[in-house]
Amino acid sequence: MLIMLLLFLLHFEIVCCAEQRMKEGARIRYILPSSLILKVVPQLNAMANQNIEEHLFYTPVKNIPKSFSQEDKERLEQAYGQMLKERLIPAFISLHDYVSTEYLQAGRNSSGIDAIPNGQEYYQFAIKKYTTTNLKAKEIHQIGLDEVARILSEMEKVKEEVGFEGDMIAFFDHVRENKNLMPFETPEQVLENFNRIHNRMKPKLKEYFSEEPKTGFIVKRTEAFREASSSAEYNRGSLKDNRPGVFYVPIPDASKYNTFSDESLFLHEAIPGHHYQIALSQENDSLSKFRKNLWYSAYGEGWALYAESLGKELGLYQDPYQYFGNLSSEMHRAIRLVVDPGLHTMG
Repeated sequence: MLIMLLLFLLHFEIVCCAEQRMKEGARIRYILPSSLILKVVPQLNAMANQNIEEHLFYTPVKNIPKSFSQEDKERLEQAYGQMLKERLIPAFISLHDYVSTEYLQAGRNSSGIDAIPNGQEYYQFAIKKYTTTNLKAKEIHQIGLDEVARILSEMEKVKEEVGFEGDMIAFFDHVRENKNLMPFETPEQVLENFNRIHNRMKPKLKEYFSEEPKTGFIVKRTEAFREASSSAEYNRGSLKDNRPGVFYVPIPDASKYNTFSDESLFLHEAIPGHHYQIALSQENDSLSKFRKNLWYSAYGEGWALYAESLGKELGLYQDPYQYFGNLSSEMHRAIRLVVDPGLHTMG
């Protein structure tokens, strides 16, 4: 419980420091675009909730071990609630008020990182960090253009296979708005669909992978306070702490949840994507500690992208719409290669 209280104080210091640093950044014009600031405001608003028992940071109090005496429970609840009420929530309220007013008004209309001091130099550093290459922004931009052309060619084949008459833009709309691809009514049904995908793959996984993680794995809905602006993601687990890896899925409205990319998404974020790569690294005792937790984006995301390509071998992508979902995921990455350097360095 002492650790819980120390972590609480650490969060308080982080929130206070964040506001101070944001004010400093605004002063020297090292600031976010207004379009991104707007997305942060609802998340901070959720943290400014003054109903203590509904607050995210009150959760540890609800999970005090049953072995604690009633006297200790009451003492801890009172002390924790007081800290939340008098320190952390006011800090979040202050941060929310600042971000939603002054910081938002100071936000820049530009989107590219080249608009901030030393932005061009920072972007070249980011290329080196994330790709581990010495490629220039324009070279990455061209790779993206070439990949877009290749993937569009594959997409055309799927469009013809399902007998859709119309151009590719119309087909994109058809897939996005297809009610047959929105079969669910509840978040639980969405999560269960991912479990079905996993079960369908299991026999083939044993054929293709001689190693599988001992670390557990679960699928969960993304928490409500961040769901509206989140994408699906993987959160690493720990075998030592008996904590499973978690595949988080945002489901703001189950009735509008489109399944067309679910198989590709599961392969990437979960199995054999991030869960296999991260958990197996953590469980590999031949690695030094720092290598167990080291993350190179080019390798981590590269592995997950490769995992997506294994769909047919693992018994998936039998439905052309699911294969189109895989191509759409590839296109998502290819478009990034076009847009990102274009946005941040090419005007």
